[in-house]
Amino acid sequence: GGRPGGDRSPPRGCFAGHRALGSMPDNRYSRMYQQSDGFTSEPEESFTHEASRGHTEESDSLEDEDSERPLLDRLMEEGPLNNRFQMVTAVVILTCTVTMAIETDYYPDCALWWWWNTVVLIYFCLELGVRMCHAKLHFFACGEGDKECFWNYFDFIIVVICIITQWVEPALSADGKNSGGLEILRIFRVFRILRTLRVLRIFRACTQLNNLAIGLLDSIGTVVWIALLMLMFMLIFAIVLTDVAGNQAKVATKPGDLFYDDKDDILMYWGSVTKSLVTLFQMLTLDDWTNISRQVYSQLPPMWFVFFLYVFLMGFAMLSLLTGVVAEHMTEVSTETKNEQKKDDDHDLMQFLDNEMVNLEAEILTPGAHGAAAAPRRRIARKRRSGAGGRRACGRGGGTSTGAARATPAHG
Repeated sequence: GGRPGGDRSPPRGCFAGHRALGSMPDNRYSRMYQQSDGFTSEPEESFTHEASRGHTEESDSLEDEDSERPLLDRLMEEGPLNNRFQMVTAVVILTCTVTMAIETDYYPDCALWWWWNTVVLIYFCLELGVRMCHAKLHFFACGEGDKECFWNYFDFIIVVICIITQWVEPALSADGKNSGGLEILRIFRVFRILRTLRVLRIFRACTQLNNLAIGLLDSIGTVVWIALLMLMFMLIFAIVLTDVAGNQAKVATKPGDLFYDDKDDILMYWGSVTKSLVTLFQMLTLDDWTNISRQVYSQLPPMWFVFFLYVFLMGFAMLSLLTGVVAEHMTEVSTETKNEQKKDDDHDLMQFLDNEMVNLEAEILTPGAHGAAAAPRRRIARKRRSGAGGRRACGRGGGTSTGAARATPAHG
């Protein structure tokens, strides 16, 4: 046992950093090397006990610090309570969606639905009020690149619509004997249909659905141009097929004329440019396109190439291009979201490490502060557990401290 050359002194830098921090008494080093085999089991047990005790103290400190924050901040800012709040909101929205479907099919005039919708609406009002109190004037202030502003306006409009349909409409129904009240009642019944839009609030509660919705909205501009290109191609094919099939069927008056036997079907599908556009859109979805096209190319065999070209170009190429564009935008949104989150985490971590290093230097330089550096290390360990980025950065910081401590002479 022992190190090569008979040197049984502890390796430089392994425990010098701990001695510099003042977290371990010097007599512990002597106990470690009492035997010739190196470490004994006693220090290992001591380290394990100290680590478990430190973990408990750190958890208690974290809970104490979180409990000292105001309730409104804990609900709206990142933390355990905010996660529970978001989860409860998502469950309420999903439950509301299911009950709306059941209400539409079964007993829509039952009074229990009114009470259930009232409870859900009260929760939505409280949730919106909490967010407005936390954001204050910034709730409706839209900055550049502010994606939350859209959802703030959307949630506010949905809650207002639900209030109108749930509470204002019944009040007007009770006093709807005059013609003016009936006209207002008809208008508010339109808002009752719009209350189904509150289902879309699930996108706000779920991050992944939110990213999908944002990616879809960001791709709208490119989708419009692709749709315009598809419409141009469809118009070209509609003109050709109307002229070849529809106009020929119109002049078919006796047996033996082109398209005489299938005249009614040809006129229904290809009788005008508008009808041809509708038929081509149906073929774009590959719905019964073989039977529709067979009526034409069975009497004009060269037309099969026209239908093949249309299905290949529009049904496969254009739709694949459309899918690729939407998928690309959604990937970009997901990447931007991850980069923003990482940037915020790195910024918070650097601020935290700077503050802790200043506090650590002050505590080390304070006379008689033996063991006072344990609290900063617990804070650093707690920050290290809060995210993967924090763990990597603290690991590099720890290595630097150990390297700097190598200049300290090893304990004999």
